[in-house]
Amino acid sequence: MSKENNKSTSNNVNPDILEISFLFLAILLVSFTSIYNYLLFHSIGELFSIVIAGGVFLVGWNSRKYMKSSFFLILGVSSLFIGIIDLIHTLAYPGMSIFKDYGANLATSLWIAARYLQAGSCLFASLSIKRNIKPNILIIMYLTLSLILIVLIFTNLFPLCYVEGFGLTPFKIISEYIINFILFGCLLIIIKNRIEFDKMVFTLMIISIVATMLAEIAFTFYFGVYEFPNFIGHIFKIIAFYFLYRSIIQIGIEEPFNLLFRKIKRSELELKNIIKHSGAGITMLNENGMYLLVNEKAASELGRTPNDLIGKTLYDVFPKNVADEYVISNRELIRDGIIRSYQRTLDLSSDKKTYWIVEQPIKGIDEKFSSLLSVATDITEKIKSEELVKEAEYRYRTFFEQSPDGIIILDLETLRAIEFNDVVCNMLGYSREEFEKLSINDYDALEDPSETRTHVKKVLKEGREDFETKFRTKNGELKDIYVITKTITLSGKQYFQSIYRDITDQKKAEEKIHYLSKFPSENPNPVLRVNSQRVLYSNKIAMKLFNTFDDAPLPKVLENYVIEAIDNEKIVDYEMNLNSRIYTLIISPVKNVDYVNIYAMDITERKKAEERLSQLISTVSHELRTPITVILMSIEYLTKNKENLNEDLEEKLMDGISRNVQLLNQLAEDILLISRIDEKVLILEWKEYSPFEIINEILYLMKPIGEEKNIYFKVDIDKHLRLIGDPKRIDQIFRIIIDNSIKYSDENSKVEIISINNYQGKYNFNGSQGVLFQFIDNGRGISKEDLPHIFERFFRASNVSEIAGTGLGLAIAKNLIEAHKGSIFVDSELEKGTTFHLFLPKINI
Repeated sequence: MSKENNKSTSNNVNPDILEISFLFLAILLVSFTSIYNYLLFHSIGELFSIVIAGGVFLVGWNSRKYMKSSFFLILGVSSLFIGIIDLIHTLAYPGMSIFKDYGANLATSLWIAARYLQAGSCLFASLSIKRNIKPNILIIMYLTLSLILIVLIFTNLFPLCYVEGFGLTPFKIISEYIINFILFGCLLIIIKNRIEFDKMVFTLMIISIVATMLAEIAFTFYFGVYEFPNFIGHIFKIIAFYFLYRSIIQIGIEEPFNLLFRKIKRSELELKNIIKHSGAGITMLNENGMYLLVNEKAASELGRTPNDLIGKTLYDVFPKNVADEYVISNRELIRDGIIRSYQRTLDLSSDKKTYWIVEQPIKGIDEKFSSLLSVATDITEKIKSEELVKEAEYRYRTFFEQSPDGIIILDLETLRAIEFNDVVCNMLGYSREEFEKLSINDYDALEDPSETRTHVKKVLKEGREDFETKFRTKNGELKDIYVITKTITLSGKQYFQSIYRDITDQKKAEEKIHYLSKFPSENPNPVLRVNSQRVLYSNKIAMKLFNTFDDAPLPKVLENYVIEAIDNEKIVDYEMNLNSRIYTLIISPVKNVDYVNIYAMDITERKKAEERLSQLISTVSHELRTPITVILMSIEYLTKNKENLNEDLEEKLMDGISRNVQLLNQLAEDILLISRIDEKVLILEWKEYSPFEIINEILYLMKPIGEEKNIYFKVDIDKHLRLIGDPKRIDQIFRIIIDNSIKYSDENSKVEIISINNYQGKYNFNGSQGVLFQFIDNGRGISKEDLPHIFERFFRASNVSEIAGTGLGLAIAKNLIEAHKGSIFVDSELEKGTTFHLFLPKINI
């Protein structure tokens, strides 16, 4: 009884606990050897790790053809070369007396090289868990790397790791921590990919890496190669390689499928799961028609369970004639190794079903085809859907081609039609080949590409839009088109389906109706219908103008003109002054009736503009005549009196020519500037400028003119003030105002120029940061009647007609100030003087 209990107890002892106990006993025994001879301890510990490294190489190398991952292959190949370097390290250890010309640095350098190789290989293997690297490349790579390291060490080109009497160098200590950092990265990657490893293998590898890291930390503390930290480091190295042995060699021998074929095992389970739950019926039969494999879908289609069918033949399921057909066909496929796919309708239950069947011969262990795998997919609903789609497509195609409207499918990336009917081509005058090359902007006359892109985004957001646009046909004609656009999805991609309806004729008819129905009372100009005696109709403005009303007697002022038009039966037009305004009257008789239509238009402003233009032409002619006359006379004098000229006179004549050419140039520039402003093509060159410097320069240049009239200038401008604008245009603004101040000031008078920084007052409407400039003179002033028109082009005040000018200066100044986002105002009193207020905001660029 006692013996049986002892036996039972021994059988229940965990083998892993025993093995760990033996490990620590062995470590203890090896440790005792260090007391007797440290060199013996070192050699035993290193040889233990070298043997295990060789074993890891054998397992990793021989598993290469079974493994898709290169993890174990990299560990194996690297272990071989790490073992070789560790062997040289063992032989080079102080006291072995093999490499007599080298000191302790040789063994330490070989150690660091081996550990770098080990840590790097661990990281490389971890990153290659899901990769496949060719074995020959690995061998060549590690052989080359190992030879380079050994040569560098033995030629003393490798960094110094140990100095006699000093101990470990900073390079060696830092290297140990770098190695630990690499191993820690490797640890994280393996943990992240733990599903790729057997649970036991994963645990043992983690312990091995941690033990290696502890060993590396221990190797940073010793001074002499026989000291205690060195001893502890080797103990942890033995532990690390022991667990590496357990994870790869022992388990690789005892449980090869768990280690080497884990992925194959997982793939097999996944395949079984796919077959079991597949939506297609899957069967495997031998050449005699016996079911070797049946999944649930195939069994349910036959009204059975998989267990009911496996081991039975086709003759147990189908009628003999059908079974014979299948067996004969299957034998042919198995014999010839042919894959076949076809569609077949079967009546397996109350409903007929159509299947798409793929049959493939499968090889047995003898590499000969021995069975047939069949995958049958129920496509009954698919066929019905395809028929419905075909029917819908037919209906759509009929509508598409026979529609009276143009229909296109528009690609949103290219903005080209990928599908369109002939109506679109006929509508725009293009052939199908021409139209398919056009983008929508090639014929849409209202939108440019950027506007179209914005329009596309809007329709994508809202899903649909109806709108009117204009298309340009091939021959340049514009057509009014009503567009109905909505988004559609084809093959997962969004498109626009657009219907184009030509409404050109409809729009023309609507415009005609609108024109004919337009009631004359809406006309902003006077309209009357009269006969030779009475007013038949007059709109409101005509009533006010002619002081009349419907059915009133014909106004006296119109009598002669109306009678003339009726008697001569022709359209007549006249100009007349009415209520201090100028009107043109068109009197149009209507055939076969005794009345005329009178259309009046106020042309007062046009007449004023014509007068101003005439005045401008006259003024410009006058302004041009003087400098041109001076230039011509100077040139003539220079030509005829060339021999009698002295240097002084010639210089004065040339200076006069130059100044008058500049005057002509300035006049031309004013006219050009006005045209640029009107055409909105004026470009400002924004930069920093000093108002003080610009005004001083203007006053310097105008000094001779000011001195002629003995005008005193008082300038109160901050010298440090800086603004942003176009200095050239600012100069032009100030020059115009200062020139006017001089021109219209009396002799012996004063002109003041003042700036108010950060002005907040009535001339700063927006309350923005800016500067107010005031130009104050005591000249002739401007009348109240002229003041509202002072900034109009070509306008000249009534009291300055004897002074030359174009009437453009102040208009140009106002436009330029507004271009700088500023404003200009004027206060004036006749015969007392004028003040111009210029507000310029502070602009950032």
